[in-house]
Amino acid sequence: YCRPQQAAGHPFALVELHQRRTVWRQSVPYVAGIATSPSDRASGQERNALLSEIHHRVKNNLAVINGLITLQISKASTEEAETYLREVSDRVRAIALVQDSLYKQPTLSSIPFADYLRRLMDYLRSNYALPEKGIEIRLDCENHTLPIERAGTLALIVNELLTNSIKYG
Repeated sequence: YCRPQQAAGHPFALVELHQRRTVWRQSVPYVAGIATSPSDRASGQERNALLSEIHHRVKNNLAVINGLITLQISKASTEEAETYLREVSDRVRAIALVQDSLYKQPTLSSIPFADYLRRLMDYLRSNYALPEKGIEIRLDCENHTLPIERAGTLALIVNELLTNSIKYG
């Protein structure tokens, strides 16, 4: 549980977190300080560093997932299984592009969707070798900013539409 406490003589509040952990068969309470003083600007830098670390981990995890899918593609026993795994890989990539677009924004609540679509189209062009097949994709839209809740879902829908258009003409 979490219980806020005012530390005597300190310009910031302490939050005491209690977790039951067995360390040498003892229950250990953990204490964390959260700076609320205007003079302590390091907390903003720490927050940015933490967000950067989270972004890096999410990006790496999505890359690992995509790598595992790619390994399975090379071991697929049928063309149907290979096609299915490529589609899954494309979906993971679409999500990774949204996450990367979000990280590049000053706020963590929305992304410029036309910029995202350009990146997705570039990925699909190279992944499906579209220029060699004589297929051209063009984007004609304004760069509206979408909230992240909608952008993720819409990204998967657009990815499906584009990949189905590529596959089925």
